[in-house]
Amino acid sequence: MSGQGHEMEIETGPGALAGLLVIDLSRVLGGPYCTQILGDHGAEVLKVEPPQGDETRGWGPPFEGDTASYFMGVNRNKKGLVLDLRQAAAREALLVLLEDADVLVENFKTGTLEKWGLDHDLLSARFPRLVHCRISGFGADGPLGGLPGYDAVIQAMAGLMSVNGEQGGEPLRVGLPVVDMVTGLNAAVGILLALNERERSGRGQFVETALGLDEVVAHPHTAHREMLVRIGDYRGTGSPIKLERTPATYRLAPPAFGEHTQAEWEQRGITLADSAANGAVESGAPTNGAAAMRRQS
Repeated sequence: MSGQGHEMEIETGPGALAGLLVIDLSRVLGGPYCTQILGDHGAEVLKVEPPQGDETRGWGPPFEGDTASYFMGVNRNKKGLVLDLRQAAAREALLVLLEDADVLVENFKTGTLEKWGLDHDLLSARFPRLVHCRISGFGADGPLGGLPGYDAVIQAMAGLMSVNGEQGGEPLRVGLPVVDMVTGLNAAVGILLALNERERSGRGQFVETALGLDEVVAHPHTAHREMLVRIGDYRGTGSPIKLERTPATYRLAPPAFGEHTQAEWEQRGITLADSAANGAVESGAPTNGAAAMRRQS
């Protein structure tokens, strides 16, 4: 460790995601935040910008040189490329990049890649191991499908602004772009889920995360997106991470205290050395002492 007031330099390994190649076509915040997470943990990230650049390069002040701090905050650990994907030659170059890629991240308005002849069916057929992650406002289908989404819009629609601000005052936007950031995190989680599943199947898949749904349970868009979960008397909202082949499943309602204790002990061959503690758990009464456990031979 270096002396007080100096940054500490630590020699580290290659990172948990070393060896992965990520093609980042996203702009603004949610997508770039997702790919920065992947890059921070060792993935090689190629950030492909249009000729005019990611618009957040100019979203200042503050600036660092000619580049806004906004851009600098979510784009480290990336290599920068420029491609005008409106041009056929640029699209061919992108396909060459995807030949070696593990992950593609994009947040184009729904229909843009399809217009360019780069729809998911084509990509999955040509690159069967590719994990294709799309970040959108509301997803591609449903009552709100295809509409653009912005952090401030979702904050308002979801009611987040109504619980922020001064008492008796008007609804106020949360200063942190929390919707965009959470969506970026969800995208990173979805990509990691798909990569983990690829280890078993050898196949990539389409991953989609959306910025938000308004009036969560009541809105028909929520039902259309299969975001309503019913398990017996339990009601809840489902995962915002949509995987093409291996979607989230909702198998168990939140358990009663100790509900599965005995069945799990029996299945795993475990007995509790402290029979009093065992009896307390079986009866449903919480216990503070940690009973010694042993595994049956």
